[in-house]
Amino acid sequence: MSDPHIIAPPPTRSPAGKNACQAPIQPESHSKRRKSPIMPQGGNRTVAAASTKMCALLLTDVEGSTALWEKDRRGTAAALERHDAIAAATVVRHQGTLVKPRGEGDSLFCVFDRASDAVAAALDLQIAFREVPVSGGAPLRVRIAIHTGEMDAREGDYYGPAVNRCARIRSAAHGGQVLVSHAVQQLASEVLPADSHFVDLGVHRLRDLSRPERIFQLAHPDLPSAFPPLRTLDHQVHNLPVLLTSFVGREHEVSEVLELFEKTRLLTLVGVGGTGKTRMALEVAAQVADRFSDGVCFVDLAPLRDAHLTERALLSAIQETNPDLAGTLDAALADRELLLVLDNCEHLLRATCACADRALRVSPRLKVIATSRRPFGLSGEQIYPVPPMNSPAPGSKGLVRRLFASDAGSLFLERARAVQPTFDLHSANAEDVAAVCAALDGIPLAIELAAARLRVLSPGQIRERLQDRFALLTSSASAGDERHRTLRGALDWSFDLLSEPEQVLLARLSVFRGGWSLEAAEAVCCDPEFPPPKLLDVLQGLVEASLVLYMPSESGPGRYRMLESVREYAAEKLVESPQAPTRSRHAEWCADLVRAAEAEFTGSDQARWFERIEEDLDNVRAGIAYLLESREGALGALQLVLGLRTFWIVRGHFEEARAGLLESLARAEDLDPALRARAENLLGILALLSGDLDEARLRLAGALELRRALEDWGGQAATLSNLGIVERYSFRFQEALAFFDESVRLYRRLEQPNETGYALLNLGCAYFETGQFEMAEATYAECLTLMTRLQDQSGLSQLRANMADVRLSLDDPETAAAHILAAIHEAEACGYVQCLGDGFHALARLALYNGNTEVAAIACGAAKRVAVEGGAKPTPIEGRRAAQLRSKIVALAGEAKYRSGHEQGFGVPEKGRFQLARSLLDRLTETSDS
Repeated sequence: MSDPHIIAPPPTRSPAGKNACQAPIQPESHSKRRKSPIMPQGGNRTVAAASTKMCALLLTDVEGSTALWEKDRRGTAAALERHDAIAAATVVRHQGTLVKPRGEGDSLFCVFDRASDAVAAALDLQIAFREVPVSGGAPLRVRIAIHTGEMDAREGDYYGPAVNRCARIRSAAHGGQVLVSHAVQQLASEVLPADSHFVDLGVHRLRDLSRPERIFQLAHPDLPSAFPPLRTLDHQVHNLPVLLTSFVGREHEVSEVLELFEKTRLLTLVGVGGTGKTRMALEVAAQVADRFSDGVCFVDLAPLRDAHLTERALLSAIQETNPDLAGTLDAALADRELLLVLDNCEHLLRATCACADRALRVSPRLKVIATSRRPFGLSGEQIYPVPPMNSPAPGSKGLVRRLFASDAGSLFLERARAVQPTFDLHSANAEDVAAVCAALDGIPLAIELAAARLRVLSPGQIRERLQDRFALLTSSASAGDERHRTLRGALDWSFDLLSEPEQVLLARLSVFRGGWSLEAAEAVCCDPEFPPPKLLDVLQGLVEASLVLYMPSESGPGRYRMLESVREYAAEKLVESPQAPTRSRHAEWCADLVRAAEAEFTGSDQARWFERIEEDLDNVRAGIAYLLESREGALGALQLVLGLRTFWIVRGHFEEARAGLLESLARAEDLDPALRARAENLLGILALLSGDLDEARLRLAGALELRRALEDWGGQAATLSNLGIVERYSFRFQEALAFFDESVRLYRRLEQPNETGYALLNLGCAYFETGQFEMAEATYAECLTLMTRLQDQSGLSQLRANMADVRLSLDDPETAAAHILAAIHEAEACGYVQCLGDGFHALARLALYNGNTEVAAIACGAAKRVAVEGGAKPTPIEGRRAAQLRSKIVALAGEAKYRSGHEQGFGVPEKGRFQLARSLLDRLTETSDS
């Protein structure tokens, strides 16, 4: 029995002139039917490199601005208006640049070429700010910090460690105080403003936990001189470690953690090894250290192997910060206002959990921040999954700028410069750096290890070698935790802590690509020894161990996924056996999914099934790749590719489908002629969509010959219709009409309404292009009845665009407008990008009919954007008609106006296209009314 029909309509092709209908690719057809089973980047724009320059940076912040706003909004607004005016004038007067507000509160970010100018500006600013009254008549209190160093300047913004350093110095200051770094003091001491001098405040550890900084205060008779101790770690009791590298990025995450910290006494940062849990915990602890009168106690549990030593290690760390304490843990913690930072708890989870629980009960003013690959499970615990660092997608617009602004890109750049001081991000290497960061899932440890390879490799070479990432991502450093010298070491640590069932399931789940549902996991990973109830419990354990990520959905069941580094590691652990052929079961699951989707691609639920396949497309690709590894599986791979033919065409995956077909055909042995005919027909369609008409004609002729030999009447009808499209694209309209007419007659004889609808759509197009508008309209009317009954959104989107052209040719612009809006709506609903472009082309023709060249140009731009994203190459007929459209607009409005409108339409994002179409049609209606 033959498999169900697949409707495989093509990208629609819109001419630019009056006769502008499109013909669809004809679907497959077979003489027998069975009931269907019922079963969810653009090109990179190069950007110049950033310029690295030595600058003096001046940062300000209004102390207590949040409280001022809450107390007196009107008075504070007036004060800050004066503040901004003073700052703008003062910075310019001292040859500086006011870059932008930066950070929280009412702050300023200013850059100067000379440190002495920055100091002079700071003095004038503080003196002027003292004359600005706020609530109660007190002067505005502003913190000012100045630091100098190398910064990356790009598009009016500045990046680099010097910026972060200056921000840390500012956070140490008090309102009314000006602090400068040692570098600024050395540069500016000889050219200070009159009556001013620097006061040495000593060496301080800033809250970034890196190297200490010698800090100086700017003194002047008109400035206050007495301030409390600086807000640095030197004035808090703690044992936080000195870190050798800076903390990069994570501003959003740290802000989220600080917000959660206010609401809980036990905060656990969880995540797979290498995600930066420890660094984030230390950063948060440093920022809140001054809130705890008894200080911060950091306990690193990684070296411990005996759970019985956990309490002793905790007590020892507390006594390190408070040497006078003695006795038991309970006595040491009693009534203490203390922050405990418990690091690396996962291997001693039960013992650490017990100690944390006791500590929280003994001391009501104590708080705990813990890092672990699993949560504690205590009542009142707040869990924060530490996410990967954000990174721009390779190929995205403005890639260099976006890399500088991203956490992953900033980390790569800073660690790269530690081993290669002259390294910079620019248009020649941005694509490789972005690809490395993306391939490493934004895992900080992996990014740092990759950047360290710049000693001997280029970014492009690192990218190429990530196929063996575990060999590449190692460190030769002798110091530090052994787990963090290699990416494999970090994952070994996590894997070894899993139970045996968790290890088995993690390995089996590695066959999935791009994520999976619970039902998919049960279908692929379960067996008699691993039943579904057990799988759910073990899967939850892997989520809690941070090796599997759960992604909830508002519209239905959530999905699971692994970071790619975790997946590749788990795949190495997969031990296949005849009793547990996980990869084979995964391929079978993919085949079941494709069969279910194939039956629904032309029905009312097609949009959901297109999205369902898109969601699991990486899994299907993996299933095809597995089947192609053996000649026995090549037939299954071919059936998978053929089963997705409607999806490939509607979603524009032409090259991928063609490659899959050719490889499957090359590997398959003793191929059934009917299956070969289907493959040749699809290859002809793909060649047609790619603009290779000779290849298309050759492939389709071969398919027709096979089908005639098999007496496959439905298959013949499909191929005849597709040959008609080849003739149409060759401007042989009478020959096309003959092919389409024969196809319709065959389908009517077979009583196949769905396929008949598409054949009628093609036939109507041929009538239109030969000037038989009334025949075209009658044919389309019959087609509309069939496709509406079948609720075929992709077919209706094509049909509506064609009907718009017919009505426009018959001088009925109002009905044409209604058809255009419906065409674009249907195309958006099912994700048929090519038909979406045809709807916009029809809109452009309607705009020209109404004399509105601006709307026509915008619609052409939107159509072009859709074509670029869809990946279809313009056919000769499409190219000619597009050129005609453009020339008409330019002749009426000029080249400049055409380009302006075209750029506007091209820039509309995907989610705004239907709204654009509606607004453009509204403009045409207004023009017509006026």
